[in-house]
Amino acid sequence: MSSTLFSPEKPPHRQTCTAVLTALEVDGKAGLSSEQTGQRLERYGANELPQPPSDPKWKKFIAQFKDPLTVLLLIATVIS
Repeated sequence: MSSTLFSPEKPPHRQTCTAVLTALEVDGKAGLSSEQTGQRLERYGANELPQPPSDPKWKKFIAQFKDPLTVLLLIATVIS
């Protein structure tokens, strides 16, 4: 399987199933063997999107005070 299987001029969704299966080296009826899946997982990695970085805890804490009602309640607490 080459790194550039499909050209932009002829993407996989515009080709026949047979052509796509041949390019991907897959048997259309049996699929991939366990050995092939292991090799492809090792070569390409898991099919997952990267997780976006989470906000620091201090930012989440400060964000709680953006609501005017929360600020009003805090002021009322300090006064009483």
